[in-house]
Order: sequence, then C-alpha cells, then structure tokens
Amino acid sequence: MSNMWIYTPDGFYSSRQDEWCEKDEVMVRSRVYVDLVNLADAIGIENPCITRLDKGDYLYRMKVKVHQWTIYCAHAAMNFDDGPGIKDVEDFDRYQAYVQVWEIMQWLQSLKDAEMKNQTALVKKLRDEFSDLYGWGAVDFEMANNILDLTPTVKKKKKGRKKSNFPNYRRSIYDWKNDR
Repeated sequence: MSNMWIYTPDGFYSSRQDEWCEKDEVMVRSRVYVDLVNLADAIGIENPCITRLDKGDYLYRMKVKVHQWTIYCAHAAMNFDDGPGIKDVEDFDRYQAYVQVWEIMQWLQSLKDAEMKNQTALVKKLRDEFSDLYGWGAVDFEMANNILDLTPTVKKKKKGRKKSNFPNYRRSIYDWKNDR
C-alpha cells in the first residue's frame, strides 16, 4: 500500500504502512485528534487506540485494518462534492484550510499547463503571484526544480510488489517536453 493524503469531511489523513503495522494494517496519521476519532466512528471502531507523539509531522496516529481503510477511502471518493472545499464540512476553520489547498492545486494546474504550452511569461507571472501570496520571497524555481526533480531516489525493493513503469527519479516538466 502506498502513502497517500486524503481530505474528507471527517478530517485530513495521511496513511502508510510502516514498521509498526502488521500486513493487514495501515497507519493512519492526522494533525488533529478529532479527525481520528471521526474516522474510528465512521469505520466502526468503538474504543480507538490513538497515539499522540510529541514530535513528528503528524501528532496523532492510529492503526486501521487495510480493508476498513480501503472501504472508507472509496466511500469518501464517491461522496465528494465538485468545487472548492467539501460540502459536508461543518467546521469553518477546516473548510477554509481545504479551500486553500484547492486554490493552491488550481494554481499548480495553471502553472503546469502554461509550462507545457511553453508560455514563459505566464509561468513567471504565476510564480511571482504565488511567491507574493504565500510570502516565499524570490525563489529560483528553475534551480529548485533541478534540485527536486533530478535527485535520484533510493527505494528498497519490496517482496511481491509489481515493478513500477516509472523511472527511479523525478523529472522536471522540461525533461518530459524534450522527450517528445
């Protein structure tokens, strides 16, 4: 099972199988305690064992059976409302956070589309607007892209997993265009 993020009306989750999981379990992580309480309620866990870590990118974690997690994710995907945010989110702070994620991904879509069309002026404009909006200051995007996209990744081969058709490194949009 691969790592993933999922945004639902119940909460924001990151899941992965790690060394603390059995073969039939997945570690579901969250930044907000009540998100895991909501997940446990949604999948029928009566007394959830939620762990809080003092350090880490996700403070809260809970083991869930893979089949329960799969059913939950499928159900969440089928009940998604089109448009920014999710219609069933009742917590205004959460709704605003989800809308910001949606807006950032919309920006990324516009940027990558402009890159594919080789619209360099629009790419620069979008990057400048994004930097101004999020206070990142001047960023050398091409240098950052080269560092991020061409760094080889080393992954241990797991037994029984199908080999990926993707290269073992991430590539920039410029490399993909040049391959055509």
